[in-house]
Formats: sequence, structure tokens, C-alpha cells
Amino acid sequence: MPTEPEPLPEDEGTGAGTGVSVDVTSFEDLYRENWAPMVRLGWLLSGNREVAEDVVHDSFLRLEPKWDDIRDPRSYLRRSVVNAVAAHHRHSQVEARHRPSGAPYAFNPEFEEVWAIVAHLPHRQRHALVLRFYLDLTVEGVADYLHCPVGTAKSLIHRGIAQIRERVQS
Repeated sequence: MPTEPEPLPEDEGTGAGTGVSVDVTSFEDLYRENWAPMVRLGWLLSGNREVAEDVVHDSFLRLEPKWDDIRDPRSYLRRSVVNAVAAHHRHSQVEARHRPSGAPYAFNPEFEEVWAIVAHLPHRQRHALVLRFYLDLTVEGVADYLHCPVGTAKSLIHRGIAQIRERVQS
């Protein structure tokens, strides 16, 4: 799994989950205001800074030619990042099935205990927790992003929290 990334540049009040909305008049403004929050979101979902940067870069590249046709570019961008990380996980799972077994993942010893636990959660549980508690989405919003019923989203969140509690207490 990942090593802890270097700190990202601070948001200027437009970060994911802040609830602050600023009118974006150009693609360049959107890029400048949302690159760091989207990389942070991608890293939290994937656990890997390089993957996060690649996913965000690709998401901006997909957005740019459609700029004039998209009503809400921030939402489109956020959805694109979440979907691209999910696609990365699917691709990684296929790769893992076809690669010879190797050494287990090594974690940086400076990782916080909770992050190490979160990093071990199944990716759908990790995604549900990041979407719910980092992006501050409602359970319905999490279900929408994960393309699953609300009950499934509730279950993923509940099971993820239960696993974290169990491992922290043991």
C-alpha cells in the first residue's frame, strides 16, 4: 500500500468538503482552485498519491473539451475523480489476479494508526467512509456516487466504522 504523501498546497477556501462555492468563470480558475482538493480526494480514495495525481490529471483532461457543455464543472470533476479511482481499483484487482504473488505491502511506520486501519479496509468501505466523512456527503449522496442502494451505502459505512473501532480497541 502507499507511503504517506508530502503535504499538498493549502486550499484557498474552496476545498472539497468545505461547503464554500465560488463561481468558476474559466477552466483555468477551476483547475487552480480544485487541483489540490481533488488530489487529496483521490489520495484518500486510492491510498496512493501518484495514482491520485494521475486520476485528477486525466479527469481535468476529460473535462476540458466538454467545458462549454457542462452545467456544473465541479460536480463533474468530483464524479470523474471518484469514478476514475474506482476504475483504477477494478484494474488493479484484475492485475492482482494475474500477477505472481510477491512480498506483502510495507507501510511507513509513521502512519497514523487509524489511517493504517482505513487503508486495510475493502475499497468500497474505504470509498464510502471517505465520501461520507471527508466530502461530508449524505448517505444518499454516498449511495449515488457508489451506484448502489442507500441500504448498501449505510451498511458499507457501518461496517467500515465497526472494523475501525474493533481494530483500534484491540
